[in-house]
Amino acid sequence: MKKISILILFSFFFACTVDSESPPAENVESAKGDALKGPIVTPDTDTNVAKDTDINVTKIDDTGKRDTKISLVTPPEPDVVIEEIIEEVAVEIEEEPDLYPPGPYSVELFSVLPDMVFYDPWDKAWIRISEYYKHPDHKALLIVSSAGWCGPCQLKATELVDLYDKYHDDGLEVAYTLMQSFDLLDWIFTNPDNEEADLNFMEQWKDVPLYYGQVNPIQYPLYADPGQALNPYVPPNEYGIPFSILITTDDMGIRYIGKGYAPNILENKIMLVLYNELPNLPFE
Repeated sequence: MKKISILILFSFFFACTVDSESPPAENVESAKGDALKGPIVTPDTDTNVAKDTDINVTKIDDTGKRDTKISLVTPPEPDVVIEEIIEEVAVEIEEEPDLYPPGPYSVELFSVLPDMVFYDPWDKAWIRISEYYKHPDHKALLIVSSAGWCGPCQLKATELVDLYDKYHDDGLEVAYTLMQSFDLLDWIFTNPDNEEADLNFMEQWKDVPLYYGQVNPIQYPLYADPGQALNPYVPPNEYGIPFSILITTDDMGIRYIGKGYAPNILENKIMLVLYNELPNLPFE
């Protein structure tokens, strides 16, 4: 991919929030990171984290309560490679109707999710959401949009370790995506000169749940999101991370949207999708 210049403009607003169904937010002393002064996750910020490891995580409490609106720099524009891939996907869907459900597409509850592309840095390959359409082994797909510095994203990643282990064999698949590293200004896999560091960050992210009491690291699929796949569909002031979308793969219909971290709610939605007959989408 071609080198991308990051324009530092404070016109893009990004909320790192708890889900609207969660209890009211309260101040959490260990999660008072100011996004404009430093990321939530930084070296030497948590004295409770083991010091013989490669990663330091600032933990927040079990509720994940944090409602800070974060003024964020403008993300880089997708490079030519990403734009070409997105265009190819659109053409293939138009030429092969069986490849993906017909539109109109949107990121709204009970609508059809647009096809998107994410990057697998280990295989150096692009993964298309349409690859999950009518998948024989995956009845439901959970897509999570997150960033490495985001405390609630760390909790979401931790929550998914048990959920994935519990429901994967029954048809749940996960596509957990990361836009930034532990550095608020570092949009990963947008600069080929930084690929080694970006991959190292992704490797470290697998161990994040260990700092929240999990025995095992992440086993579900992790992808990078250098093209900011959701940006064209979700207004910035409505885009709170972690941003979770649960879809049924037989129709790529959106059955649940969650903004922020809300324990227990997601599991209920997963069970509903996996073990019940659901109405066809989109609704007329």
